[in-house]
Amino acid sequence: ALESTYEDLVDIKRATVKADADNIAKKTLEVVKAGVICALSRGGDQSAQTDAQHNIQHDFKVFLPPDTDVKAGDTLDVYRFGRIAQTTEAQTFEVIGVPLRYITHIEATAKAVSIA
Repeated sequence: ALESTYEDLVDIKRATVKADADNIAKKTLEVVKAGVICALSRGGDQSAQTDAQHNIQHDFKVFLPPDTDVKAGDTLDVYRFGRIAQTTEAQTFEVIGVPLRYITHIEATAKAVSIA
């Protein structure tokens, strides 16, 4: 199937709100599923240079198995080539928009959260 071409791994995290010991609501990220096979693909580049700063904005596509629980706003920690090589360094992305669901796969558009 299509997943046999995926060479990356992803941990999917979702924001939840829970009350702490002082009954104060705090937003935390909880892992929905770890070690899901995926494929990361470069999308568009809307980066722009101004006199004061360089605005970096890259979009990516993340291809996932069709039964994956992924939603808009989820955080994705993608381990490039994690399926074929041991890696501990993740690239973090946020899912933007509603992921497209097909019979063979899910296609999620994501933006980079941390870019050097």
